[in-house]
Amino acid sequence: KNPLDRVRNQEPSARRMDVACQQIDMQLNVKGKQVTVGQIDLRGQTRLIQSQNDADQTKTFDIAANAIRILDRDGRGSHVLVAVGSPVDIRTDKFTMKTAKLQLDRADNRLWTDGAGRMTMLIDRDLNNRRPLAVPQQATLDWQDKMHFDGQLASFHGNVDVRAPQRRLRATRLAVQLDRRIDFMKSDSNQRPEISTMQADGNVLVENRELDDQSQLVSISYMQVPHVRYDHLAGDMFAEGPGRVVTHREGFSGMELPGAPKADRPPAPTDGKVTFLQVDF
Repeated sequence: KNPLDRVRNQEPSARRMDVACQQIDMQLNVKGKQVTVGQIDLRGQTRLIQSQNDADQTKTFDIAANAIRILDRDGRGSHVLVAVGSPVDIRTDKFTMKTAKLQLDRADNRLWTDGAGRMTMLIDRDLNNRRPLAVPQQATLDWQDKMHFDGQLASFHGNVDVRAPQRRLRATRLAVQLDRRIDFMKSDSNQRPEISTMQADGNVLVENRELDDQSQLVSISYMQVPHVRYDHLAGDMFAEGPGRVVTHREGFSGMELPGAPKADRPPAPTDGKVTFLQVDF
């Protein structure tokens, strides 16, 4: 009997997967009457799109690469995925990412790359004080060495640069902790964790800009420290010295330290003066 007939007769996955490429190589493992797919190699202008199911074709995962290898370690869907491209382009309903080589181990719940990359995401809360934004804004994160994500803790290494409207953070390393774990074995797109804490280490530079109601710049501030930690759930920020804080602001009142939650205050005076504050600690 043709072993492919046994594969066709197996129960279909709850997820829908659409594949486009120039060549497919498949390795089948036959053990008695059981047939499993041990390895799939997709080559040439490869596109892999995962949707919820046939009825709900909302994309949960979309990856474009030069080549993708999918390994099934135990025959139960605990796949290891390795994608290589120039770059690999990953899109989900939560973020997009570009890097030269991406690896995903669903059984160990790990996503990582050993090279430089860029991630973009939409944020609906201020990165500093977690206040809701009137309009979601795009944040971009670049790193030069490596990235590792275990479903709850994401770490980025090497000249990390985070940019959002009116905010910028640069550091040697950045660790982002979520308030709950994302399970890569589940296709549930309702997994929507929030950022719990964010820790930046190594020559940290934080830049904040504040605009008035007419989108005119009224304040710019910098903080340079070895380490800084944001607790987004509590709305707290802790910086470890030695460090320096510098603020330039229109008018003579309404000073604000960079990275600190913005308190309610009256508009800056329009007296033509500029207040300068420098704190070394």
